[in-house]
Amino acid sequence: LPADIKSRAIQTVTTKPVRTAEIVLGRILGFAVVGTCLLALMGISGWAFVVRSVSHGHALEARDLFSLPDVDAGQAGSEGRTSLDRGHRHRVVLDGRGEGMAETA
Repeated sequence: LPADIKSRAIQTVTTKPVRTAEIVLGRILGFAVVGTCLLALMGISGWAFVVRSVSHGHALEARDLFSLPDVDAGQAGSEGRTSLDRGHRHRVVLDGRGEGMAETA
C-alpha cells in the first residue's frame, strides 16, 4: 500500500481519513464484484450457446435405413443416417427390436 501511494496509483484522501484496512477491503470487494460479473457473463454466454447451437433434433425415417444382419442373435437390424439438421447427420444402428443408438461424433 505505501508503494501505491508513493507511485500515485492511489491518491491520498485529505478531506476524510481512510484506514488502510478500508482500502484493502475495498480492493478485495472490487475485484470480487468484477470477477463475479465476468463469471456471470461467461455463464450466460455458455448457456445461450448450448440452448441455441447444441440443442437440436434429427428425424429418422424408414427409407433412410438399410437392413443389417445380426449374426449373434439371429435377428436382422438396421443401419442408416438421420436427417440433415444444422449442417450435419448422425449414423444410427438399430437392433432387431428397433432399439439402438446414434453416433454423436
